[in-house]
Amino acid sequence: MKKTLLTCALMFVFSVTMLLGTTYAWWSETIVIDENIIQMGNLDLQVKFGDPKELATDITAMYDLEEYTTTGFFETTKTIQPGSTDTRIITLKNVGSVPLAVRFNTFVDVTNPLNEHISFKFINYKGVAVYDAPLSEMSTKFVVLQPSELTTFWITYTVDVELGDNNGSFGEGLKLPFVVTVQAEQVAKAQQLEAIPS
Repeated sequence: MKKTLLTCALMFVFSVTMLLGTTYAWWSETIVIDENIIQMGNLDLQVKFGDPKELATDITAMYDLEEYTTTGFFETTKTIQPGSTDTRIITLKNVGSVPLAVRFNTFVDVTNPLNEHISFKFINYKGVAVYDAPLSEMSTKFVVLQPSELTTFWITYTVDVELGDNNGSFGEGLKLPFVVTVQAEQVAKAQQLEAIPS
């Protein structure tokens, strides 16, 4: 009788254990989605410039912007005089995989007396002046270039015809050094720097 009672007790414990086990048993399944890659794009601008009399829009010899620095974009000769004007062409191409925003900046000694007598004009390929004022420290508006897009700007300076003082000698022998930079930014950053269309 003790043996039967012990067997019944063990069967009862086993039954309760099984009942609890099935109460907490859940079905589950896992789906694996692998080989996920977040590929970052790249921002890359190429530039070429030259005299409009030359084939400056020929893009066969363009240069990466970060690798390219030049001097004498405008030739500084002693033949500059009141009424002188000169034009250069800059061609820009977005060779990156993301849209980018570009603008021109000029840096000049604002205390130089020639500043107010030399006008500077940046004209885009549509013939619209994005800057037209005396040479000063300034930035043009940003222009957005899509991947593979090419654009051209004409940059012209003109010396006032009426340059001179009572003796007609103002400006003789003076120099006005200045720097022009091409700034390329991610569109979102350019929008923070200046309100541009999204």
